[in-house]
Amino acid sequence: MNQELENYIKESKNSGFTDEQIKQELKKAGWQENDINQAFDYSVPVPPVNVSKPEKKSFVYYYIEGFKKYADFNGRSRRKEYWFFVLGNLIVGIFIFGIGLIIVGGNRGSLALSIFFSAFSLLIIIPSLAVLIRRLHDTNRSGLWWFLNLIPIIGGIILLIFTFQDSNPNSNKYGPNPKLNGNSN
Repeated sequence: MNQELENYIKESKNSGFTDEQIKQELKKAGWQENDINQAFDYSVPVPPVNVSKPEKKSFVYYYIEGFKKYADFNGRSRRKEYWFFVLGNLIVGIFIFGIGLIIVGGNRGSLALSIFFSAFSLLIIIPSLAVLIRRLHDTNRSGLWWFLNLIPIIGGIILLIFTFQDSNPNSNKYGPNPKLNGNSN
């Protein structure tokens, strides 16, 4: 029995190839059919590999995750986590605006509407800042880049571009890549 042939068969089975696919490749490579059949008779069966897809995380998961890491300015946040948090805040803000209009009855209660928005803004300011800084960390930038916001118009545009950029593919000084850290969704 040829050890090289047996190892090739085992590796191919582990990679998910069927017996027929492996036999065809071996024939193309010039192996004799008798040797191939003998190798399959002696090869140890490999249990099927579980190739299930990773669990998909929902929009709500990422939004709540932003609040769970309320004041955590360390580590990295993927684009998905950042933008779902921003989208969630937008949706909740629109909902609060609608509820506020219903409660105060249009223009008569602009003070009450302002109070609703102020309370919501105070609630989200620290988690929003934290997720933005973790997003900057993910692109291998310091959280100090946030101060670009102090430059009118251009600073905000630059930060927006930074948040759209893909993750730094490797580990950096802020931690491992969250896409490769069992958090691929």
